[in-house]
Amino acid sequence: MSGRILVIDRDARRRGALGGALEAAYFDVVGVAEACDRPPDGPQPDLVLCDFAPGCAGAARLSAVAADPALAAPVLAISEPGSAGAAGALNAGAEDHLEWPVASSGEPALLIARARRLIRARIIADELELRQKTARDLGLEPTRAEAEPAAARVLLIAPPSVETEALTAAVVELTGVAVSPAPSGFAAMRMVEAESYDAVIVADGYDAPAGAGFAELGDAVGIIAALHARPETRDAAIIHLSGHHGGRPTLPAAPLTDAPVGAPARRRNGTSSGPARARRAVAAFEAGATDSAPSEAAPLELAARLCARLRAKRRADALRAGLEGGMRLAAIDPLTGLHNRRYFDLHVARLCAKAESTGAPLAALVFDLDRFKDVNDAHGHAAGDEALRAFAHRLRAGVRGADLVARTGGEEFAVILQNARQTEALAAAERVRAAVSGSPVAVAGDALAQITVSIGVASLRPHDEGPAALLWRADAALRAAKREGRDRVRVDAA
Repeated sequence: MSGRILVIDRDARRRGALGGALEAAYFDVVGVAEACDRPPDGPQPDLVLCDFAPGCAGAARLSAVAADPALAAPVLAISEPGSAGAAGALNAGAEDHLEWPVASSGEPALLIARARRLIRARIIADELELRQKTARDLGLEPTRAEAEPAAARVLLIAPPSVETEALTAAVVELTGVAVSPAPSGFAAMRMVEAESYDAVIVADGYDAPAGAGFAELGDAVGIIAALHARPETRDAAIIHLSGHHGGRPTLPAAPLTDAPVGAPARRRNGTSSGPARARRAVAAFEAGATDSAPSEAAPLELAARLCARLRAKRRADALRAGLEGGMRLAAIDPLTGLHNRRYFDLHVARLCAKAESTGAPLAALVFDLDRFKDVNDAHGHAAGDEALRAFAHRLRAGVRGADLVARTGGEEFAVILQNARQTEALAAAERVRAAVSGSPVAVAGDALAQITVSIGVASLRPHDEGPAALLWRADAALRAAKREGRDRVRVDAA
């Protein structure tokens, strides 16, 4: 995943180092000293990196950047080491914060992981907002969320200790959320089955119990991956507390200050134990974490990070809630639960227009179940409906949450992949094809039906006249897949 990043930093040396690290990860980077120096005709950034100095002037400058409608992008604040600026930056409107040594030559992987996480969250939020606009085009008024949301519920997964109790008390006092402690990953999995949580804090320092099985639940990264895969916690904010792998984490004690308890004054955010800790944080992001902080971070920083993640989740939840209700009647296929053709035709036009204006890649996948009539003839139409539902489930599982997925005809389906190049689109198509052909589906009682799917892939081109040309080329690729024997993926060669 690439993206456009604007680096705002008055230090030319640091600005160059940040730009170099990001460009090496295939981001498009523009560097300026101040926001007003940005090229007026330049494309809108997907992320802004901005230098930050704690204090009133620094907070006002950062707030202005975060609120600038010309940028309209999440902000990752960068401060000097030992400045304890995380809480101030997050409270001033930044979505995330790093101290300068992490962002420089030593450990750029953590910078890149945070940048990718922020851009991914931005893409999902933009897609939800586009879907609300499409709902209005359908004549629907999205449901309004309650003005006063219920108090957030937080699950803290950390070994039982005095420090864990102190952390729980500090988070409750600073944020007002309800915190439930879980002594292990195994206990946490049982708790999320029984209760709903808005956020989960996972501390490093676990070893899997001998002979207990489920070894992937024995460390923080494994716990995060398991939580991210579960439907109950897939949309929850997951915050990783990075510490020494294989030992107990060093959790902050109770004093509510902006200085780490028992830590040296100069602290590198996320790297107190060097590159190994940074690698653990990167692994946590790759497993599905939405944030990471050093385990001995100040309670004010942990509270600020938690509040920032809860605000983002609340916004996303409100957008999702606004798409329920009437949307299910007017825009959802009742058999499969996917979007219907009416919604697809309106929304794909909006997505193509957005991609053309920003220059972001976009791809279309069209699907047709092979010899679907044979399923109906052999098992009946009710069995055919079961096969369609099973295919829709495997299709939805094989693409990303922000992708537009629709049933466009009887046994015809389509997916629009935003910010996806042709290689990524082909990989997604092959993933779905393999999932469908890999095992039969239950269709009636104990009866099983083997189904396969042919898939056509096309990418948006500058000369395409809206979605019609894109979908025509994807359909042509689908017809080629059918001619060549079915159960295969073909890409537009025009």
